[in-house]
Amino acid sequence: MSRNIFESGQITVRELPAMIGFAKRHGKSLFILGSPGVGKSQVIKQTADKLFGEREDNLIDIRLSDKDPTDLSGLPVPVTEEDGTTRTVFATPSFWPTDPDWEGIILLDEMNHADNFLQKVAMQIMLDHKCGCYKFPKGAVFVGAGNRSGDGAVLSVLEAPLANRLTIVEVIPDANVFLEDYAFSHGVHSSVIGYLKRQPSSIENYEAMADCNCPAFATPRSWVTASDIVWDLDRHLVSEAEARVLLQGTIGHTMMLEIMTYHTKKRNLPEIGDIFAGAVKEFKGQKSPDLIWILGSEGCIGLRNMMANIEVDDDEVVSSAANFLDYLWNNFQNDNRDFVFSVFKAMISPNALGNAILVNKEHGREKIMAKLIKAYPNLMAIVKQFGEEFRDLLAKA
Repeated sequence: MSRNIFESGQITVRELPAMIGFAKRHGKSLFILGSPGVGKSQVIKQTADKLFGEREDNLIDIRLSDKDPTDLSGLPVPVTEEDGTTRTVFATPSFWPTDPDWEGIILLDEMNHADNFLQKVAMQIMLDHKCGCYKFPKGAVFVGAGNRSGDGAVLSVLEAPLANRLTIVEVIPDANVFLEDYAFSHGVHSSVIGYLKRQPSSIENYEAMADCNCPAFATPRSWVTASDIVWDLDRHLVSEAEARVLLQGTIGHTMMLEIMTYHTKKRNLPEIGDIFAGAVKEFKGQKSPDLIWILGSEGCIGLRNMMANIEVDDDEVVSSAANFLDYLWNNFQNDNRDFVFSVFKAMISPNALGNAILVNKEHGREKIMAKLIKAYPNLMAIVKQFGEEFRDLLAKA
């Protein structure tokens, strides 16, 4: 039986910014339903940064499952007037914005985990844009989030009057979106990337684990933790036995066995440092998609680390990037076009989940792309091959 609440029309986190943009333009309240660990909160923060500028207070994230109504509306405080009469006012909670010109997102997370009394307060916030005596600034955008009934969470029924006044969207995990929009640019271990490219359905396995009463299951969030464990294994910070225990407690026993087997398999690939140096130019072996994606992720991780290392000069970054991109282009352009495009896109195009690998001003490397275009003539050939979509991305970079 499907856990989805709609027969069709589910979206991924990639489409969430457009949904929030709609809510902002029309003054509507959005309610996001989806499985745990899919990346809802992170994309909402990235969207707040894009819509309202990068500041710490552009997203107010309130988790309703651990709140009481008075936590939101404020505690009653007796106030004595000059004539001696006493009246009660409600103290405004410290997390609500006090600047009338404030702009940002008010996120009521775990909204359908709240009891009926708290849902009535949430209804006033989402629909009337006020809470008790407090009125929210006009620049506030209201978003709720929660899990579905089939996701294993203990939920309260969302009251019909509230649900009917919300625009509800359902978010589901997608392995390709996770790999292309997050994994390459955030240092997810290449074994995790290669495995999920080979087995995209493994991005989430709650139902299978629930059937065998296993509390650990895979989600995009737990795969990131699994990546940290595999990195620690490579750095000899944990033993193989310890890594197996940690992985089992993060993604379940079955996935632990599969990722450990896969991690052993990838050791036959060429060293990424040799590719960066131009010492290896030809891919020898079977061009299976999963192993190719491992190569792509190893290159992205290596270049991201070089960009962040102030001891590595721009010329070395450009040379390494050019050799790596040349290696991908010469070996995989004919048989694995989508893979090549995904790696090149991760290099130059930011997305809802993070910055582009080679477009990063934090470390004073504003001219990397200009230098790469000059040093790497094949880049223009790639632009021609991929057409307008890639040309537009390059122009923005």
